[in-house]
Amino acid sequence: MSGMREGVWPIAAAGVAAISAISLFASSSSSTSLWSSSSASTSVSADELPPLSPVAYAATPSDIPIVFVPGMRGTHLAQILTPDSLNSSSSSSSTSPVPPSSNSPLLSAPTMSVSSSTASPTSFSPVRSSSSPSSSSSSSCRRRVYLTAKQALLPWLTASECAALPLPMRWHRLPDAQVQQGDYPYRQEHDDVVPDEVMEAVGFVPVYRPLLALGRELSAHRRRPFYAFAYDWRRDNLESVQRLLCFVMEVSRAHGHRPVQVVAHSMGGTLTLAAMHQRPDLFAGVLLAGVPTGPSVAFLEDLHLGAVAGLSRRVYAPEATFTYPSSFFTFPLTAELDGPPWHTGLFHLGSGDDPCRLSEQSSARWHDAAWWRQHRLSVFADRSLTPAQLDQAERHLEHCLRRAAQYRHAFVPRRGFSYPPLATLASYAQPTKHVALLDGPRAVRGLDFESAERVPGDGRVVYELSGLPHYVPHLHYTTRLAHTDLLNDTELIVRILNRLLHERSLRGHTV
Repeated sequence: MSGMREGVWPIAAAGVAAISAISLFASSSSSTSLWSSSSASTSVSADELPPLSPVAYAATPSDIPIVFVPGMRGTHLAQILTPDSLNSSSSSSSTSPVPPSSNSPLLSAPTMSVSSSTASPTSFSPVRSSSSPSSSSSSSCRRRVYLTAKQALLPWLTASECAALPLPMRWHRLPDAQVQQGDYPYRQEHDDVVPDEVMEAVGFVPVYRPLLALGRELSAHRRRPFYAFAYDWRRDNLESVQRLLCFVMEVSRAHGHRPVQVVAHSMGGTLTLAAMHQRPDLFAGVLLAGVPTGPSVAFLEDLHLGAVAGLSRRVYAPEATFTYPSSFFTFPLTAELDGPPWHTGLFHLGSGDDPCRLSEQSSARWHDAAWWRQHRLSVFADRSLTPAQLDQAERHLEHCLRRAAQYRHAFVPRRGFSYPPLATLASYAQPTKHVALLDGPRAVRGLDFESAERVPGDGRVVYELSGLPHYVPHLHYTTRLAHTDLLNDTELIVRILNRLLHERSLRGHTV
């Protein structure tokens, strides 16, 4: 979650933005891989490599590959270029997709569909960022549209230069033969945007650079194979789980059918848990860093007010975030509303000496689209929308919430399940929002996210909701780092991965 906005990075200071702007035009026009296929596959002798850093040297040598699963908004996205768009782009300096032609305030997305094979960039090689390891589509036929330094560091860009990349709000019913028992039969239409690369940095601002640099070093010295999984974080998480499973299976086959060790950040950890519940035999161990396993309303602010990318609020506009099914996975199910107050997350004002004291909880029905509309949450607070647009938004939300509920059941930790060695990494030192006040003193469009007292966490995920329940055996590590920086302490990450290998050996498995 990104943070506070998941998977990307906090607001840059004006001085940092000015320095980063020096390189933004070069980075914003790039559509090539962070690691080109030529450099990734080139054979280099051990004598030509720089010596191992102390951190990489401390990593236990193993043939078990490491797979990194980033959090939401932690993967660059690219637009597929057709011959017509290639011709038009040659005469244009813009690196953002053409904005939707519709004047709808809901930012209706383009209708072009993309097959599943199209959305599988890059080839299969170590330290490679990919949504499908074996695909061979060329990066020259795509253009990066998220996230460029130009988009993040120049808040005065026009909407066409800083498109918010909404998804289509059209859903189609699957043929009955393709619907499994208990599965929701509708799927969201695709657009012409696909995953590009896991973010190493945007301009001079690092995102996952320390961890990816460690993975590059481990792979180059053949100490540990390392792979990064890129996915379209906007889409239905259940789709991403199946892509992750395919990716892990291909990595496993490439290494003698060995299980993989996963490092997962934030929403990527919930994808990993859901995949592990389907195929536990594919996983040798998992590190979950800042993963919101407990129910929360963490994304309500993003859906209601939007979020910040660097210095810009255009990229994560609430109208676009509302079209992403992945935005709703943290909201509690009805059965989860009896827990601590932040499970409900929506309060009326208190009274007495402290007007912001939490008092009566609202009777929240987070998986009821009509309830969202009744309380004017997210796009339903926009009074400029017509009744027809509100009806369209409600129908779309019904689909999103049905899939989100199915996804929560898929990833929530299970009693009695035979898990591989697990570890969690969570922060307790960053004040973290956990509730919203209805019509509070600092309310915007009816909700106040600022006045209520904050609780310990990582700035995005509440500490008490970022671990695993007591009935799931696991190792637990704490840190003082913020959500977006949890994986930057690579020395700690190596120690945890070594410990997970040791735990695996204690269970009688080879490492």
